[in-house]
Amino acid sequence: MGKLSNIARNVLGAGGEYISLDSIIATYPEGVTINGAFVRKTQNGDKPCFTFAEDANKYFYAVSGDIAALYERWLGGCDNSIDELNDCLRYENIKIKIQKKRTKAGKTYTKAWIVDTIEKPRDEEVPEFVDEETGEIAPF
Repeated sequence: MGKLSNIARNVLGAGGEYISLDSIIATYPEGVTINGAFVRKTQNGDKPCFTFAEDANKYFYAVSGDIAALYERWLGGCDNSIDELNDCLRYENIKIKIQKKRTKAGKTYTKAWIVDTIEKPRDEEVPEFVDEETGEIAPF
């Protein structure tokens, strides 16, 4: 799926559904591979979200703990451009494991860490040339 269609699918929902962090932890105990990001507008404000490769029709909100920090850092590293972040995620998917932890004081927080990265080759533009006899553009 291309970058623009992936972004559109995420923004518009297109069959995607909210999945809580608790459900992700239970369903994917070995982690999820982040392959897209978007901001979902709600009545309570904008919610940063990630999609993941293990289930293309689901997404989750990154609203707490390490996941929210990861989103903010990645977005900042991409000049606060969600399009640039998605372009980066198109070529580098990051698999993270998520757990709920408790502090000594008994508060719960979300802990996440990278368990794998999947780098895909970038699409390289094929050089073109114009055939002087036919005037047609052909691959180099």
